[in-house]
Amino acid sequence: MLTFDDRINRARVLLERKGLAATEFLSADIRESWTRCLDLGLDPCQEPDHIIAERDELENLREESEDFLRLVKVEIENLYSQISGSNFAIVFATRDGTILESITDDSFGSIADATRIMPGCVWKESINGTNALGSVVKSKRPSTVHAGEHFF
Repeated sequence: MLTFDDRINRARVLLERKGLAATEFLSADIRESWTRCLDLGLDPCQEPDHIIAERDELENLREESEDFLRLVKVEIENLYSQISGSNFAIVFATRDGTILESITDDSFGSIADATRIMPGCVWKESINGTNALGSVVKSKRPSTVHAGEHFF
């Protein structure tokens, strides 16, 4: 029986070499997301185009969500205190995937910086490929995306 890592490695080979979302190696949600990304013409071997909102636009988005954002900040800080040290990022975003707030674990900080998991960055599947936030925006369902399941 193949391990999770073995399945993902085989799926990535098929994705990167043949442009296929291998049904036998992926969960239905990840397969559907990879297929959407391929249909959009995204190339898993390239870097994604990062779209970052201008400072004024980000401030406007935050103002529009001000009351809700105040509650969210308390909750993400509370969650952070419960799971710190586990190599993660917690983000709060608009319905279109623009990150308004984020907290990253110290061990995840360099990855978050390099991949632009930060306020103002837009995380749509059509831009950043398969990722948890982008998949939620697209499917309107909860999503978990681990390591090699990310499109890029």
